[in-house]
Amino acid sequence: NVYMLMQCTPDIISQDCKRCLGDCVTLYKSQFWGRQGGEVNRPSCFFRWDLYDFHGAFGNVTRVPAPPRPQAQEKESSITNKKGR
Repeated sequence: NVYMLMQCTPDIISQDCKRCLGDCVTLYKSQFWGRQGGEVNRPSCFFRWDLYDFHGAFGNVTRVPAPPRPQAQEKESSITNKKGR
């Protein structure tokens, strides 16, 4: 299991929150990918991850299984092989 928590400060609008959290994820991918745990702090948001439940932050969260992967379906080709005269 990997536990993650992302949160914005209440003084910013939803669009700015999304941008801030996106910046956190970008920084995570470029500098912290593969680390067991850590956090990225920005002035208006933060992102934390670890392999253990930190500070009881997930004590009231019900785990749900991941949705099943969609089955691969063969796609019909819309390209036909026609020879001209």
